[in-house]
Amino acid sequence: MRFLEKLFLSVIFSLVISLFFASASVFEEKIKNFDVDVVINKDASINVEEKILYDFGDNERHGIFRSIPTVYGGTENGDKVFINFRDFKVTDENGNAYNYGVSGFDTYRDFKIGDANKTISGQHWYYISYKVDGIINGFDSYDELYWNVTGNDWSVSIENASVTFSLAEEISKNRGDLMNATCYTGVFGSKSQECSFKKLDGPKYVIKTNDVLYSDYGFTGVVSIKKGLIDLPSEVYVKGDPSELQENVSLYVDGQDTFNHLPLKIRLNKDKHEILADSFKYGSDVYSASFSGGQKQTVILELKPKIFAIIIDTYLPIFLFIVGMISILFLWWKKGRDPRGNGVIMPIYEAPENLTPGEVGAIYDDVAHMHDITATIINLAVKGYLKIEQLGSTGFWWFKKSDYKFVRLKDNGGLDDFEKKVFDSVFTGGKQAVKEVKMSKLANSFYKQLPTIKEKLFNSLIDKGYFKESPDKVRENY
Repeated sequence: MRFLEKLFLSVIFSLVISLFFASASVFEEKIKNFDVDVVINKDASINVEEKILYDFGDNERHGIFRSIPTVYGGTENGDKVFINFRDFKVTDENGNAYNYGVSGFDTYRDFKIGDANKTISGQHWYYISYKVDGIINGFDSYDELYWNVTGNDWSVSIENASVTFSLAEEISKNRGDLMNATCYTGVFGSKSQECSFKKLDGPKYVIKTNDVLYSDYGFTGVVSIKKGLIDLPSEVYVKGDPSELQENVSLYVDGQDTFNHLPLKIRLNKDKHEILADSFKYGSDVYSASFSGGQKQTVILELKPKIFAIIIDTYLPIFLFIVGMISILFLWWKKGRDPRGNGVIMPIYEAPENLTPGEVGAIYDDVAHMHDITATIINLAVKGYLKIEQLGSTGFWWFKKSDYKFVRLKDNGGLDDFEKKVFDSVFTGGKQAVKEVKMSKLANSFYKQLPTIKEKLFNSLIDKGYFKESPDKVRENY
């Protein structure tokens, strides 16, 4: 009898567990397919068409967000190359147009795709097409396209991703060829290669991922092109005069509002182009010329301050300083002098609440990025909880990898919940705690902790009064 009872309970328990996971899989959002066609043109531009099959499950949503990086290269403005996007279009698989809005003019173009007055669920296709100017890189013996296929800002996983690189007909008919290809997967900057590629006639290269791309993971494809087939773009470094002019400048390239700060480096195809900078306080200036292509050039746009700007920037501060000093002296004379016989006056104040770098990053853009979490790890080293050691590099050329070692110096006492979760995720990965761990060993475990880390980060900011509710939930409910 006891045996039958145990058997019955085991069957019931198994059914409950199965139903739980089946229910979870229904509600889980994901991208089932992310297929991209990239056509390389002779003028160093590319035509991109993305076919995204997004599965909302049973969730009711208005649409999706697509963030496309617009900056390639180094970390400083002088090293970064800002890429121009145009001719953006988004439809369903039948050619019916979707509504969309655009924001972000710095490092990303953020596209909010969908209808604010309508919700959808289940699987939906999004066909996104656009053109990118001046994206081809020139080297001594070959030219190269280095393309971030999916971006790194998806909050859901991507089950399958692929990209097909091909040459425009005007190149291929002249025996144009794609020489080699490679690919990368993982978080931003990762050299992991969970992907494969194959060359086809045409010529074409098809590159596919071999594994799921988790939240914040990206997929990059690289192809080299036979030298001499592409009219390489000119690399133009645009500066403003006065030199302190940095932000709040609208930069127009051929009439299109493209960027909002100076200085920056852009690429222009071989043709005549007009570059115009406009500022509310400094007026505008325009530079128009024919660019031969494949050269480096500096353009200085002189923006002269307007009369009201001179008054605001020069005379108003002096006037306010004088008025302020008179006011301070008056208040000091009336109320600020120490009364006689009152003894020592003790200052009473309360220090502002300390914020971690990760919390500051989340407050800045309402998103818990991977770099907010890595900044927290560095801050833990500053606080003395761990030590970061650089190890030697392995491999060569594109395949050269650097590794780091994290050494635990003390336990997590004194940290808040968010920092404790980051600290424990580094040294446990959900298993027994260790004294030290290599960063490369975290690749297969740390990502599993990211949802909990982000949740604790937003909960910390909610507790401190910076948010009323989690920004992630606000975005999910859109």
